[in-house]
Amino acid sequence: MTADDDAHDQRELRFCRLYEANFRLVQAYAVNRLARPDDVADVVAEVFMITWRRLADVPPPPNDRLAVPALIAVAALVALALSYGSPSHRPGAPARPGTTAAAVLGRAALTAARQPAAVVPGPGQYVYVETIEGQRMSAGVETPGGTATSGICPQTVQVWAAPDGSGREVASAPTGPSCYGGIPSQTFGKGQQLDGDVYPRAADLPTDPAAHRQFIVRHFEDGKEEVGATFHFAGTFLQSGAPPEIRAALFRMIQGLPGIESLGPMTDRLGRHGIGVGFTEYGVRDVLIFDPATSAVLEREGIAADPAQIAVPPGNPEFSAGELINYTVYKASGVVNSRTDVPAAGNGSPSPGA
Repeated sequence: MTADDDAHDQRELRFCRLYEANFRLVQAYAVNRLARPDDVADVVAEVFMITWRRLADVPPPPNDRLAVPALIAVAALVALALSYGSPSHRPGAPARPGTTAAAVLGRAALTAARQPAAVVPGPGQYVYVETIEGQRMSAGVETPGGTATSGICPQTVQVWAAPDGSGREVASAPTGPSCYGGIPSQTFGKGQQLDGDVYPRAADLPTDPAAHRQFIVRHFEDGKEEVGATFHFAGTFLQSGAPPEIRAALFRMIQGLPGIESLGPMTDRLGRHGIGVGFTEYGVRDVLIFDPATSAVLEREGIAADPAQIAVPPGNPEFSAGELINYTVYKASGVVNSRTDVPAAGNGSPSPGA
């Protein structure tokens, strides 16, 4: 590691600590000051974007606690601009620079490109990914009141994937009163397709965003693009051992997809803070949450945005607006030497790419 790499890592570590220590404080301030709840995420994103740019002006520990008044002052200025009808928030006007999906994904691409090179699995090695999978299920037997019961059924899933397509998947039984079936534990022979959370040959993907998009459409969408599917596969590839330049290209590719939204700061189901982007199709909003400091994917989820467009089997409860449909939380990832090994315990977040 060069001196420049070490300085960059230290800068990102400082920013992460400031973000984690002050996120809820800034968010609470914005909630109390703004008339429109939809503006809260924009204010928080703007405050921490300015903090990242001006990080050299923040006093080093332990005096970095003095940054709190400055963060609140920045939040006050941004909130004041919104309260007095900032042109960027009038109906029909474009979003402020830095908070659009294109800006968020552009920064993510730059961050991804600066990460250490991913370990590429060699002969006898596997990409390991551990996730928590949640899926809304409905009980097959109706209750006496005439309606079926439903709920999210979580499972812990471990996948070992070799570059030749072989591997192993181990899944816990789904838990909950409405749960049944779920993801099975199984092994895969050479050349078989693994599940949707691991792509073992991510290191061989194109580095050009346009070529990457064409690759997904050609190999996974039968030559006809569905933007929602492209967005989904891009999320899979981001967490499947891809090198920094390929992960940067993936973020650039998502940046170029039509209809991508910036969702602002979000927190995943393990309490980790990140930034969200999403795409809505057929009444479902697909969400991708990633760590802005490392670009690592933290979670993907599906939300019912327009329940009227979502078909449900007869006898099953309809979705309500904003209801969670499914999620994938990325707990850990890495390259291991067998189909039983797991990576050494890290800091609670998946590694970028592997």
